[in-house]
Amino acid sequence: MPPYAGQTFQNRSQIASQYGGGPYSGIETPSGADYIMIFSNENLDLYQDDFDSSGDVIVYTGTGTNGDMRFDGNPGHKNGAIRDHMSEGKSIWVFNKQQCQAYEFIGFYFLFNYYWIQSLGEDGLNRQAIQFVMKRLTTSSNIASTHQYRPDQYQYRSNLLAKFNSKCVITGLDKIELLIASHIKPYYLCERHERSDVNNGLILSPLYDALFDKFFITFDEYGRIVLSSEIQRCLKNGTISVNETAIINIDENMEQYMSFHRNQFHIRNNNV
Repeated sequence: MPPYAGQTFQNRSQIASQYGGGPYSGIETPSGADYIMIFSNENLDLYQDDFDSSGDVIVYTGTGTNGDMRFDGNPGHKNGAIRDHMSEGKSIWVFNKQQCQAYEFIGFYFLFNYYWIQSLGEDGLNRQAIQFVMKRLTTSSNIASTHQYRPDQYQYRSNLLAKFNSKCVITGLDKIELLIASHIKPYYLCERHERSDVNNGLILSPLYDALFDKFFITFDEYGRIVLSSEIQRCLKNGTISVNETAIINIDENMEQYMSFHRNQFHIRNNNV
């Protein structure tokens, strides 16, 4: 039987005896289980996890004490388990370590997105770390209903379509049902007013939206497209087709958001 929100466990060993996993790692992937367990605030000297005031959103730093974090290898495969949990049909269980050393079960979550930051490892050296942004589920099994947690962006999309004449800013595609209202500064990192600010958005076709959302492309201060080394390599191999000379219009109101995206692009692509 899954734990319930607010349930307290005396220690990690008690959790492990009921639900599997070990007593130490911040991310546990019990063999054969349809869930992943995350332990927040486990190592305050190295990581500082962050909940919003309601507890519905958590920003959680991935596992790995030294060197750049990874999605494979050991312990990187545990980061990969969080990234891939929905495709694997697994829920995320979040436990929060209390000052009394007990653990409180916070709830069931799903991965909304992740991004890369610069941080210091346990050895004091600078490295790239992964931060996962997760949102609360209403039930432990309803993984497919995660779309309900993103507020209705219908009006925002309508406003962006009007601003950009219902066309992709790169390709000129005007098939409205294929166009995506793409936030420049990622939605999960926005202040409330930024989420609906038309200066914080572009209209993009699906391919360019995916590339922009995952920081494979960005735009410089003159609106010129910038490609990651991975995309440049794909271009040379002929496995992707993108407009490497594209230029879009970026005014000063948009630039405040684009500079944020550009910075994340450079961090993500080891080009700081």
